Amino acid sequence: MKSLVEQGVNVSVIGFNTDNPTPVPGVAYYSIGSNQSYRKLITTSVKWQGIKALKTIRKANRKHLQEQNLECLLKYLKPDLIHAQWYSVLPWLEPYIEKQTYRVLLSQRGYHTNVRPFVNSTYKTYLQQLYPKLQGLHSVSRAIAHKSDVLGMPKTGMHQVVYTGIPCNELPATKPYVKTKSMHIVTVGRPHWIKGYVYALQAISSLLHKYSDVKYTIVGAAHDEELTYLINSYKLQDHVILTQAKPQNALFALMQEASVFLLPSIEEGLANVVVEAMALGVPVISTDCGGMQEVVIPSKTGWLVPTRNPSAIANALYDLQQTPEKDIQNIIDQAKAFVLEQHDLTKNAQKMITFYKQLIA
Repeated sequence: MKSLVEQGVNVSVIGFNTDNPTPVPGVAYYSIGSNQSYRKLITTSVKWQGIKALKTIRKANRKHLQEQNLECLLKYLKPDLIHAQWYSVLPWLEPYIEKQTYRVLLSQRGYHTNVRPFVNSTYKTYLQQLYPKLQGLHSVSRAIAHKSDVLGMPKTGMHQVVYTGIPCNELPATKPYVKTKSMHIVTVGRPHWIKGYVYALQAISSLLHKYSDVKYTIVGAAHDEELTYLINSYKLQDHVILTQAKPQNALFALMQEASVFLLPSIEEGLANVVVEAMALGVPVISTDCGGMQEVVIPSKTGWLVPTRNPSAIANALYDLQQTPEKDIQNIIDQAKAFVLEQHDLTKNAQKMITFYKQLIA
């Protein structure tokens, strides 16, 4: 958003929270009513609806109040375009999409595009009915863009792939890669079957037969019952650590201390954390799920392995440990150059602005 504002776009963000601890300068923030405080919801409702809100307030219908507030807010803002960044906002925007009150652009990303429509037929039908009424589609990778072949195309036929921009100039400086006897592997993500952790743990178990000085940290999976069970089952208690999610600075520091970043996922749109790892100067091993082939290029920007293949992950980890330091550094340098080109924040913001203008022309 910062880059959009810097290039002259008038950006407003609509949400539930009445307070934003980290606002982006130049962005206008609006609340349709707090989910935590009914008092704050009433204050917001009176602000947007005036005394008309009193009737709904008496019925204590939180969602109805928020829907009315959204309607009033959109009339006030008169947006040229609504960019729905997440599928979760579609039910809130559905009345306006159905009536074509506003132009709506939807971003295709992650689980709600790659998985949920293909395991939930009702949800798939819902999207297939809604997609043709959208003004446009944005996808974070070419791979995820192909999902629209099944879900449908917007009424304009306009669909654009724009990669996520990374503020590389704001990241910690990269450090020369130094191989150590101890191999420290890091993965970041929520504990969910789609993240492929079971295959990563099986790979670690296999790797230990060939290389014993291994530590594997999964950030964001602390106290997960399934993973804890698997760690004990594979006797990996001395090698695998599950931690809480970390603040960004602490996470980046941990990643830069690692020997390698591992993405064992079964499906991804395009994992931002891999792009960040590459920008931080950390070698990457990733499965070839989703759009990962668009950023992890074997022998050039990282190591790519098939999904659901613990042996391939183990072999890639062992291969990395046996690769000369200068060769690893060469891959790291090429990976960072690749990210600076494909994921440049300013360039990709300009691509989005161009797409916005096409959608409202």
